Amino acid sequence: MNPRPQTAGTAGIVAGVLLAVLFIMIMSSGIRPEAMSDPAQMLSYASQNLGRWRNVGFVGLLATVAVVFYFPGLAARLRDRTPSRATGVLYFGVLGIGAHGLDSALTWAGDPAVARAADQVAAGHAWVALSAVHAGLQTFGNIGVGLVLLLAGWAAMNSKAFSSGVAWVGVVGGVVGLAAAVRPPGPLFLLSFVLAIIFLIWSGLELRKAK
Repeated sequence: MNPRPQTAGTAGIVAGVLLAVLFIMIMSSGIRPEAMSDPAQMLSYASQNLGRWRNVGFVGLLATVAVVFYFPGLAARLRDRTPSRATGVLYFGVLGIGAHGLDSALTWAGDPAVARAADQVAAGHAWVALSAVHAGLQTFGNIGVGLVLLLAGWAAMNSKAFSSGVAWVGVVGGVVGLAAAVRPPGPLFLLSFVLAIIFLIWSGLELRKAK
């Protein structure tokens, strides 16, 4: 079953706005992207900013919920002329948002439990393990979402289901996202984040106008 294009479009816009809020929260936190791979720095920050840390996870979960209604609509829009790529969009989307959803749930509920532990030595060891789990989920999620953007952009170019602007943002966003997924967090990661936001909102607006 597929959602109505208008419903999927609204979900994409909501997800894009939530990711924009998440991006602003991350950028205003004072954390450099390079520090995200340093467990000691991140534990110190989380311990001192538990409220903000939980809010980041909660906003990420809300974005995951919205995207659940968006990806099936996106795939349905692409299915008629590019069925294979549409199938990839749907299933890589499910895998990608599943990984990001788990990552957000850990940020919201798991990380604060460790950060506020009385035994900071044990917390430090547990945080290293949590960081490894986060890294795995984020890498898997970024690969999934990168493939979704790449396939959706490629399909949009051939099917004309979306404008050429949406198609190019998808292709470039997919390539940048896949490159960022296999590198430590840095400027490439931030660029992929912004391109994903643009794609969600722009394609969502066009889905809402679909007949």
